[in-house]
Amino acid sequence: MPSKEALRDEIAHIIHADCARGLATIPFNTADRILSTIRAALKEPNERMIEAGCDQYDFGDQITQGEILAKEWRAMLKASALGEQSE
Repeated sequence: MPSKEALRDEIAHIIHADCARGLATIPFNTADRILSTIRAALKEPNERMIEAGCDQYDFGDQITQGEILAKEWRAMLKASALGEQSE
């Protein structure tokens, strides 16, 4: 998985390429490329992300399966290159 900085640089490069062509607004295909970059970063969770998600599961929790999954995904995203805990 790429680092937060690598993702930022890749997305900035996509946007700057359109600005260099003199475009006043970002076209849909640029937005698609940005979203593809973000999705690719999340497609293969690293060990830290998986551990963060698993750490959220507590057999004593009296919450629904949906709430458990939401807690796990929030923790995984936070541990990803898109989250605050990335290096």
